[in-house]
Amino acid sequence: MQLIAYLTIPDSVIDIGSYAFYNCINLESINGGNSVVSIGEYAFYACTDLTHITIPESVNDIEEKAFFNSELKSIIIPESVKSIEKEAFSYTALTKVVFKGNIYEENFSDENSFFGNLRDIYLENGPGTYILKNWEIVWEYKGK
Repeated sequence: MQLIAYLTIPDSVIDIGSYAFYNCINLESINGGNSVVSIGEYAFYACTDLTHITIPESVNDIEEKAFFNSELKSIIIPESVKSIEKEAFSYTALTKVVFKGNIYEENFSDENSFFGNLRDIYLENGPGTYILKNWEIVWEYKGK
């Protein structure tokens, strides 16, 4: 049996469906998928070795618990993302999040989308880089 560690999503894929890679514990890195518009709920849930993903500029929606309990350390949320649902990035190893664009409050779940109160700090400051240092969120800079 071969286990998937590195995944390149073809550009022909439009949606990464719910539970697509659920509990795929050996998955470490994901690239490609330049036509993906939605990352489904629980898509990468409990992918405990997942440390890298490039979210394509085409993605509009990141659904509930999409990356819950992964080992992502940093993530860039492209300008195309318009909604992030509850617990999308909860229980990850994230220490750096870069928001390239605006996500409006009504489309940004307040139910533990990210670590701590990142959502509230983002809604106050807007796009930029947010770093978790000593359990405090530091807004590094604004801009794209």
